[in-house]
Amino acid sequence: MPQVLWREVRSRGLRPDWNVVIKEVESTLQKEVKPALLNYFQQIVASWSPDDAPQFKAKVHVDKQGITVYVYPTGTEHQKNVWKWVSITGTVEHPIEARNAPYLKYRKDYLPRTTRSGGYKGPGAAVGPWRTALIVTHPGFLPRDFEGWVKRWYEDEFRRLVENAFKRGIYRVTHM
Repeated sequence: MPQVLWREVRSRGLRPDWNVVIKEVESTLQKEVKPALLNYFQQIVASWSPDDAPQFKAKVHVDKQGITVYVYPTGTEHQKNVWKWVSITGTVEHPIEARNAPYLKYRKDYLPRTTRSGGYKGPGAAVGPWRTALIVTHPGFLPRDFEGWVKRWYEDEFRRLVENAFKRGIYRVTHM
């Protein structure tokens, strides 16, 4: 049966103060990572209507289990729901009926404002000739998964910043 050998990192007699390293990482997360992530999310909603576009806040947490940077939408309930609807849930095919008029008046084609990768695509406007109907079947849409795209865009930079913060923290501890 194969055996696994586990060795701890040995410090050659030094007993580093890991709190200094943790503070350096937290400082980097607060000063560099958090603003960059918030900027990515603000760019995604920059072209949205002010009534629908949420603002964003971020929380940073560092402990033995790992490093967490949590970005979440803020603003009115409507703004948070629009973000959830567009980015996370999407919609399924569903009928739309006329409620306040004898029939629906609509344009068939729609040019979305954002792409599935979070980039700018178009004006977010209905185009084409006007049509009328009593009931229309909305085709639904897939969620945009903006969070996943931001993670992919920023992953390498995040890794680089955190590794450099660890190196700076360890250097400070060993050269005090």
